[in-house]
Amino acid sequence: VEHGISPMDALITATMNPAHLLGLEKEIGSITIGKSADLVICEKNPIEDINHLDMIHSVFVRGHKVV
Repeated sequence: VEHGISPMDALITATMNPAHLLGLEKEIGSITIGKSADLVICEKNPIEDINHLDMIHSVFVRGHKVV
């Protein structure tokens, strides 16, 4: 984002693209029923401002809340 890509593109680059590159897009990389539930929930929308990623509300690993 600092170098000109949108927050949405930055999030896709960090999530969906690596899953696709590793051939794991059916298991990880996006929020879809049946995929591994590793999620970071933010207080505010990081698509509006990527700095909202610093405002973590909760973290889920394999569907279990850890923070």
